[in-house]
Amino acid sequence: GGRFADVDLRRLAVPDAARGAVADLLKRTSLPYDLQADPPVTAAELAELAGLPLLAVVGSVSPFRAAADLVGGALPAARRHVLAGGHDLHITARARLTTLLGAFLEESHA
Repeated sequence: GGRFADVDLRRLAVPDAARGAVADLLKRTSLPYDLQADPPVTAAELAELAGLPLLAVVGSVSPFRAAADLVGGALPAARRHVLAGGHDLHITARARLTTLLGAFLEESHA
């Protein structure tokens, strides 16, 4: 199975009735392998996004922190926030993330 097979579904707040189906999906997903097959995004490719509104929010212990730092370095105008937590901020930091997203959307559409 994929690297996601050992995910604690209780921590992800998956309802009891759905745990079997979600566990099966996580065991069979090819996502980790698909991500490894793609070449890494370069700073030059990210620079093509300059001028677009961009919000990068990452958890302080997220396995994707380095990628968020790359985005921030390539796009200094991007709004960046590091919140306490991992990759599941939509669960563990829901209120703070919702506030950041709401403010970003309001500013981007003003």
